[in-house]
Amino acid sequence: MNRCLPRVALFLVLLFVATGCASSGSESGDANYRERLVLATESDAVRIAEQVLPSFGYNPEPSVQGNTLVIETSWRSRSPFPDEEAEGIQAAQTRVIVEGRQRTDTIEGQQYFALVLLVQNETRREGEDWRSTRNTPDFVAYADRIKEEFEDAFLSIGVRRY
Repeated sequence: MNRCLPRVALFLVLLFVATGCASSGSESGDANYRERLVLATESDAVRIAEQVLPSFGYNPEPSVQGNTLVIETSWRSRSPFPDEEAEGIQAAQTRVIVEGRQRTDTIEGQQYFALVLLVQNETRREGEDWRSTRNTPDFVAYADRIKEEFEDAFLSIGVRRY
């Protein structure tokens, strides 16, 4: 029996675990920034979105579509981030969507939604149309700040991450 076989097997297991951990969450290179937030009631989700999003220049517009709560903003023009400019991007726009899937269970008679934050990015080069592009590290850092503001605001009213 080959003595290296257990080492190779251990290496492959560690490699599998490491690549699985590294690929979770929203990273640069993804088409959209998408992160889970919390379980919240409709009123708490709308109230927090109306508190957080204007501080980033967005106007939230909530609606309920069947069993889904959608808090969506319009596209907001912004200056390209430095790493976008380095790639030849001349214009950028971003919008934020908070989607909530209604949970089947209730807590103390309240209906809860599992909230997900989606930050969409479109860019344009000279003479080109708007298009979704891979998220750069600077864009991911910007979207992370929005997510952190949501998490802090929900934590301040006693809502925990699920």
